Amino acid sequence: MDESHGKTVGQVRELVGWIGAGRKLTQTGRITLADARTLVELLGTGDQMDPVIGDRMFKTKSSEELYHLNLLAEWAKAARLLRVAGGRLLPVKKNARLLDRTDGLWNALFEAVPRIGSAVLVSGWLESVFSQEYAAGLRTLLHRLYAARGPVAGDALRSAVWQAVTAPYILDDVPPERLRGLAR
Repeated sequence: MDESHGKTVGQVRELVGWIGAGRKLTQTGRITLADARTLVELLGTGDQMDPVIGDRMFKTKSSEELYHLNLLAEWAKAARLLRVAGGRLLPVKKNARLLDRTDGLWNALFEAVPRIGSAVLVSGWLESVFSQEYAAGLRTLLHRLYAARGPVAGDALRSAVWQAVTAPYILDDVPPERLRGLAR
């Protein structure tokens, strides 16, 4: 198992361990800001609370703004390691044994990838086509990687995924600058 698997697996283990018997969520079902501050440091997500850009500070209003922390929490829920009940984030007891088995935990996280599209591709002012066609793009990407007999060029993967996610749309009249925005 390479280092990137180890980091993600370690972060998920730490998150589930920190949740303990359960943690209160906000009314919108998000991790509280107080808990988010602790978790950003504990998990080493790299998210920045109250970022300063230029001479202006932007107050973090929700843990949903913390991309990596939010992704880890949603991924743990999709892998059925955590669940939400009664306004609390709780561990799933029957899957707790996965936390002690690195391969089992990694496999559970990998199997959950198709269910985390909304956390990976957060909504914004300009939506990517990939956010609408996440499942088709992911299937194409994995198929190309599994079918390859060696390394696959990134450009070839991007092209195959682009073809898969744009197949349902007619984009002939879309200006090039708009297409670049859609491809993000």
